[in-house]
Amino acid sequence: MFGDEDNVLKSIEAGALGYIHKDAAPHNIATSILEMKAGASPISPMIARRVLAKFLTLNQAHAVSAPTTPLPMSIRPLLSVREQEVLELIARGFSYAGIAKLHGVTVHTVQTHIKNLYRKLAVRSRGEAVYEATQLGLLGTGR
Repeated sequence: MFGDEDNVLKSIEAGALGYIHKDAAPHNIATSILEMKAGASPISPMIARRVLAKFLTLNQAHAVSAPTTPLPMSIRPLLSVREQEVLELIARGFSYAGIAKLHGVTVHTVQTHIKNLYRKLAVRSRGEAVYEATQLGLLGTGR
């Protein structure tokens, strides 16, 4: 119901299977409830970003305190290896065709990876993807 980070995280830590914000449209709330009943875990992009940012903060703290300990599943990277590679190439200004050529795949395959990473980052453009990934610590510096 509440959108602040503390309430969201407490709910998820307590076992919530999803999180629907009180300001969601009634139709979206009804759809989310039906999806949850069918086994989905609905969560709004805004809430997902907050949760991911918190987990990334925990990840960074974990890496500093115990760099040899494997990370728990809950804070492993958000993107697949290929999605991460595509994102880094987008950030460097490569075209879809250029990315496809580098990886030896079709432009359609690159578009699929981009569609998936846009969905995961809750963005709609290359610029937004690069910005959000940078905010979340998903883009390295000078690699």
